[in-house]
Amino acid sequence: MLFLFADESGDITFGKGTKYFVYVGILTPSKKDCETVLGKLKTNYEKEFGKKFTKKELKSCDLDKSQMLYFIKGLRELDYEIFYAYVDTHDAKKAFNHNPDGSDKRLTLLELVITNVCSTSKSIGKIVIDKGVSQKLRVSLRERLSDKFKDIPLIEAQASHKVAGIQIADLIAGAINKYLKGDGVYYSQLEDRVRIKTEI
Repeated sequence: MLFLFADESGDITFGKGTKYFVYVGILTPSKKDCETVLGKLKTNYEKEFGKKFTKKELKSCDLDKSQMLYFIKGLRELDYEIFYAYVDTHDAKKAFNHNPDGSDKRLTLLELVITNVCSTSKSIGKIVIDKGVSQKLRVSLRERLSDKFKDIPLIEAQASHKVAGIQIADLIAGAINKYLKGDGVYYSQLEDRVRIKTEI
């Protein structure tokens, strides 16, 4: 069974938020491997930086450049593929940006990521997203996906600090956001794992 872990990076508020908003899905055959690789990286962090990794959750926004590169490079031993969708939130020509409903915009990007995965020959057993996505939105997402695909995998929401896969998706989303803004040092470590990327 393949797992798709999804998370976001940026502020989707039109004209006022970050330049880019990114939603990333990482597709992997093993939830356990995500936990093992991330756990190992957190343990070896002390050897690399001379201090323990004490944060409850790995988040890209909390890392400096060397720390982020350490985690990104460490993911090389994990078997995963990247699917992502993004929007330039400062582009006044995009009708998408003028939709005031931030939840609906997030849902649209997440739906696009899942659609791109489902449109490949890959078969997803479970989709795991951050608990911040409400039950109402998850139901709406399933309904929208059901219009496109016969078999929709289980969509499960969990607290991100408890799920290594979501934390990894957050890290990669942050790296891609930086790449879109011109900092490609992280993306060079990820580019060969990218399967489908879509700009709205």
